[in-house]
This record gives sequence, structure tokens and C-alpha cells, in this order.
Amino acid sequence: MLKKTISEGSIINHNGSKFHLRVCLFQLSTFLLLFGCSANIKQVTSDEPPTRFIPDAVVIEQVNIDDSSIKKRLAELQMVKRETYRVSPGDKFNMDVYGEKDLEIKEIIVKSDGTMSLPLIGDINVAELSIPEAVASIESAYRKYIYYPKVTLMPYEMKNSRFTIIGKVVMPGVYYFDGKIRVLDAIAKSKGLATGLFDSNTVELADLEHSFIKRGSELLPVDFAELVHRGGMLMNIPIMDGDYIYIASAVNREYYMLGELSDPGYYGYIEGLTVSKAIAKAKGVLRSASKQLVVIRGSITHPQVYKIDYNRILSGEQRDFQLNASDIVYIPKSNFAKWNDIMIQLMPTFSNLFFAASMFDAPTPEE
Repeated sequence: MLKKTISEGSIINHNGSKFHLRVCLFQLSTFLLLFGCSANIKQVTSDEPPTRFIPDAVVIEQVNIDDSSIKKRLAELQMVKRETYRVSPGDKFNMDVYGEKDLEIKEIIVKSDGTMSLPLIGDINVAELSIPEAVASIESAYRKYIYYPKVTLMPYEMKNSRFTIIGKVVMPGVYYFDGKIRVLDAIAKSKGLATGLFDSNTVELADLEHSFIKRGSELLPVDFAELVHRGGMLMNIPIMDGDYIYIASAVNREYYMLGELSDPGYYGYIEGLTVSKAIAKAKGVLRSASKQLVVIRGSITHPQVYKIDYNRILSGEQRDFQLNASDIVYIPKSNFAKWNDIMIQLMPTFSNLFFAASMFDAPTPEE
């Protein structure tokens, strides 16, 4: 539901605002009428200029993403089918040929050139083949030596599918997997969420409200807080090859400057930081920047979006906007109308920013 700010620290419901406004206007007009009709009240003049009222810099919009569409998308993600597995370097197999005990071999490793070494036939290329295709190729090679060979190729360890998990987990890194694993399995593979000590108590260091999964260019609607703290198993979707999981930190105090800026990136937050100070720290806006900018606050799946006219702040017509830690300041190239428009423009830069930040964790593949 759309909400609008009418004064500092005051947010009213849009549906009930018209009646409330009429009452206020009636009260104000009655007061002015009485004030103007009073003969005993003297007008006081002053040489000092009247105090100038500077309005708030922002209309606040609570972005209410349709829960039914989120549930529908999550249901689709629950049913997603993995692509056909393809053999890749580093995979390990056990192989046997029916009736040929001497040809049984354990833990064959696919070499970096995509070949595996087998008895009698030597090296054979199996890279990028499905398991049935690899079996057919091996059987064809053995037909030179054996009548109607029947080969069984059993995966022992597969390196084709992998996901990356970084941030506040015990062991961030790149993990290989086979079969079907889900979000909670991925967190378990990384040894769980990181914890620390505060006043002799164990506390969770992960900020689940700002954690996310990225698949390709799509930010998946997985609410980690709902999954971990409230057991919302609809969020426990299957992990796919190439998924990128970021578990945000509840300790770091950072904010993010994205879009049409001279020096976009993430910066350390200090108390009293405002939009104009943050833009100055990012070395100013580019000529291609829109007059409007947004500050995105709260969880990625249910954010609040503050629309701000930066030029009016500079001219003193609107108050500068106070930033909080973890805020995302985004300056688009053009004006926007909807939250989806913002996300379409924001997603590439947002993804690259977090990917660059993750490099400081230096994840390495699990051996």
C-alpha cells in the first residue's frame, strides 16, 4: 500500500488521508477566520525576515510485492529441473564391463584435457558428454576387442555442478555437488552461519534480511530470515549449478553507492551521513544522471524506496536525507516509474558490486 510522508517522522495511510486532510483544512480555516475577525488582537510586525519552511526531501514508498506472485515464483523454483549432467575435468567414476573382471577399474579421473584412461583402449575423450553418451562411446571403443561389451559407468565424485557461498558462514567458498541439494544443505556444506561472542553470549553474525541468492541475472525471492528463523520451507529451493549465495554481515557498517556516479562502490558508514555527503564522497554524479535518485532500505525482498530530488536538496528547497548503515543509494540514467524499473536498471551493477566485495573473502574450491 502506498504511503506518503507529509511531515518529518509522520507517515499516513493514503486511503484515509483525504478525510483527515479535509478536517485539518476546516480547522485551519476556522482558526484563521476567528483570528481575522478579532478586533482586540494587534498585529505585530518585525524587521526580521520570516522563517523559511524547508520541506522533507522525500516521498516514502513502501514497496509491497504481491505475496501471491512471490509464492508462485517460489513454487516454480521448487519444481525446476536440473539440466542434463555433462562430464567435466576432475570428475571421478567407477567402471566395469560385464563378464570382464580384468577391466573393472575404480576412481577413474577425467583429466584436464577431458579424457579418461581405460584398460585396452587407452585415453578416450568424454568431456561434455552425458553419462549415457559416455557409456556409448566407451562401448564403441571396446567393440574392437570384445563382442557386445556392456559397460557400467558409475559417478563417484562429480565436479560439474558448483555453487558459491560467501559472507557470514563458517567456511565460505566454492562447493561442488551432485544430486539435488537445497538452500539449507548449501549452508550446512559451509558449516553453518558464523557466530561470535558478545557479553559472554553467542550471537549470530549474519544479517539474514539482506542476504540473497543470485541465479544468472535474477535475484531470487528467497527470504533467509523466514527460512532459518521461522522454518518457511517454501524458501528452501533446490540449488542449481552456478548459484551465488551471499550471507550479509550484521556487524559491518557499510552503505552502497550505485549508478551514475564517478566512483560507485561501497563505503564505510559514519553517523550523520547524508545523501549529499555520500555523493560528494563518490566524487559526484555523471552528466547522464537522472534528477531523481532513490535510497533503498530494508530487506531486498520487501524494501522501502525513498524517492529524492537531488537538485532540490542542492538548492535548499528540500532537506538533505539522512542515510543509515546498509542503505543503497542508486542514481539511474533516466526517471523511473515502478520498483521493477529500478531493479532492472540496478541489477547488473548491484550484482557486480557484491561479486567484487566477495573477492575479499577469497573463496577456494572445496577439495
